[in-house]
Amino acid sequence: MDDVQPIHRLKHAAIGLIIATFLLGGCATQTNLPTNTPSASQTVVDVATARATVATATATPSIQAQTEEILLQIRQAAADYNSLVEDEKKTGDYETSNFGPEKQGFRFMGSSYSKISAKFDELISRIEDLNKRYAALSPASPLPIPTFTNKADGQVYLDQLMQDYTTWIMNELVHGTIVVVYDPDEGDPVPELIGDSYVTEQAQEIEVNKLRMWVQGPSAAAIQQDIQLIQSIEPGNVDLTDVTSLPFYRNDLSLTQYDTSSRTYIVYSEAHVIIEIIPNQIPQGVTSLSTDELEVKARALIALYDPGVNLSQLTPAPGSKIGTYFFRWENRTKPVLDDGMSYPFIQVGLNGDGELLNYYNTLPLSR
Repeated sequence: MDDVQPIHRLKHAAIGLIIATFLLGGCATQTNLPTNTPSASQTVVDVATARATVATATATPSIQAQTEEILLQIRQAAADYNSLVEDEKKTGDYETSNFGPEKQGFRFMGSSYSKISAKFDELISRIEDLNKRYAALSPASPLPIPTFTNKADGQVYLDQLMQDYTTWIMNELVHGTIVVVYDPDEGDPVPELIGDSYVTEQAQEIEVNKLRMWVQGPSAAAIQQDIQLIQSIEPGNVDLTDVTSLPFYRNDLSLTQYDTSSRTYIVYSEAHVIIEIIPNQIPQGVTSLSTDELEVKARALIALYDPGVNLSQLTPAPGSKIGTYFFRWENRTKPVLDDGMSYPFIQVGLNGDGELLNYYNTLPLSR
C-alpha cells in the first residue's frame, strides 16, 4: 500500500542540488526637514498631505505584496541558517561522507550536531508557518478527481495518480519554487518547497489522500461505527486522517487512523477494535501511586477500551522504567506477530500518576 509521504521526506530523493544562498538587501529613505517656517496656508496643505500619506502607508498591502514578503522572509531564514552551517564547519566537529562517485557530504558530530539539528528544526518550523500564511493568502484550486462506482476502478486511477504525483514532486524539487538547506541527518543539502509549489503540493496531497482513503479504507458505515466507538471513550470531534498499516504486528491488514483534539487512535475497522491510542502530548507525571494502584487503573482502562478482553486467560508480562509502568498481558497460545518475536498482547502504559502514555491491543491481529 503506497502512502503519500510528507514532502520533507520525499524531497530527500533529489540529488545533485547545491545550497542556495539568498542575499536580501534593503534601502532606507531619509526625509529632510524644511528650514523655513511654513505659513498658515502651507501648514493646512502640509497636514492634509501628511494625513493622506499616513493613510496610504497604513493601508493593507496587496495580496501579491504580502506573498512576496513571505517568500523574502523564507529565503532570508534559509540563507541565515546556511550561513550558520558554514560558520559551524569552520570551528565545529564534523566528518565527511561519500554519497557516490565524485559526491561528498558532511555530518556534524557531538555538540555541533546538536546545535545545527536544533536550528534546522527551528528553520523547518518557520518555513512551514510562513508557507501556511502564503497558502491562506493564495490558495490553490482543488485537484479534480473523478468519482467511481467501484473501488477497483478507483485503485487503477489512484495508482496512476500516485505515479504522476511522485513525478511532479521530483520535478518541482528541482525546477519549482524552493529553498535548499543543509539537513544534518541527511548530511547533504535538501530542497524545501515554498510559495506556489508548496500550495500546489498540499492541494494535490489532500485530494490524493481523499481518494486513497476511499479506495483502501473502510466503508462509510464502518467509519461511523469506529467514530462512535472512539466517542464512547472520548466525546467530541473525531477526524478520519489516514489509512495505514502496522506491518510489525500484521503485514497484510489495513488499519484506520482517527485523530481527536488530544489523541491518535488506530482502529481495526473490520472488527471495530482499537489497536493503539497515543496521546498528542505525553503527560509528565510524578510517581505518586503504588504499582498495585496503577494496575487497577490499567485494568479499568482495558475494560473501557475493549470490554471483551478476559485478562484471566492471558499471561501477565509487566515492565517498568523510571517513571513509566507497563501493564501487559500476552496470549501465548497463538503464533507470534509478524515481527517474529512478540506474542499477541494488550498493554497499557501509565506514568506514576496513572495518566495514559500509550495503549496497544494486538490480540485481534493474531493469526
